[in-house]
Amino acid sequence: HETTVNLIANGMLTLLRHPAALERLRRDPGFAAPLVEELLRYEPPVQLLPQRTPLSPVEVRGTTIPRGASMWLVLAAGNRDPEQFGDPERFDPDRRDLRHLGLGSGIHSCFGAPLARLEAQIALSRFAAR
Repeated sequence: HETTVNLIANGMLTLLRHPAALERLRRDPGFAAPLVEELLRYEPPVQLLPQRTPLSPVEVRGTTIPRGASMWLVLAAGNRDPEQFGDPERFDPDRRDLRHLGLGSGIHSCFGAPLARLEAQIALSRFAAR
């Protein structure tokens, strides 16, 4: 519940900062789906995951993180990685190949992701219409 609330609030704030996107959503409610995906990348509801511990050694860009080490995963930084996203600081709902970490990934993907996406799409579309 809290993450969906954050997604909707972050989304509305982002739309207020990008009035052209808000107007586009007002005119075209179908724009909500790609808009929410970019919001999940640009302003994710969860910025970091503290106190994670790898169960086996993990290599990240040439550095081995040993089993049992304390880690903090900064998802927001991954979502702004210039090697993954062209012009990552720009809000672009038309962005293609959007593999973000906004709702986790792989076996750590959010179980409620489809519901969160739908709730955000509906809420933001209704706000835009008003």
